Amino acid sequence: MSFNGLKKTILAEADLLAAEATASLSQRQKIAERRITTKAQELEEEIIRAGESAGEQEAKRLYQDSHLAAKAQVLTAKQDELDELREAVVDEILGWDAAQTKAMLKALLEQLPEPGGTITAGATQADILAELADTYQLTINKRRIPNDGGFIWQSKLMEINLTVRYLTAQLFKRRRSDLAKLLFS
Repeated sequence: MSFNGLKKTILAEADLLAAEATASLSQRQKIAERRITTKAQELEEEIIRAGESAGEQEAKRLYQDSHLAAKAQVLTAKQDELDELREAVVDEILGWDAAQTKAMLKALLEQLPEPGGTITAGATQADILAELADTYQLTINKRRIPNDGGFIWQSKLMEINLTVRYLTAQLFKRRRSDLAKLLFS
């Protein structure tokens, strides 16, 4: 074989090897690209799922927050209504005529644990309490409780609050559930 023939054979062999290497490299590159594309798609789907999950959790949290806020508003409105009712009851009692007021005050005075003592009268019912003081051996404090009826009784050892506002508040506390059923059911 001549030098030119050898050269052509070597070049043909080199071209063949180069073509095979190029084909092999191209094949490996395609496989690598498919793996990368598949991995990228998997990561993309994972990110989307995580985003959807986070979105759903945030939506649930927002719903719960708004639901709780709505309940709080309803409870506040109901509490306001109960407060208004309690004030209406106090106003009603403070507006009783002299006979009704006297009967109530006598009933309260008869509940005292011992005779005597000093009372601080509610301003709206002080005159009637002054009339009853001698009968129950009571001393009347000159100080008055503004915007209230009933009285606070004091002895040497104890003090009892029998004001209209205090008694009404205690009644509402004890009967809160019954009142709520009547008002809101």
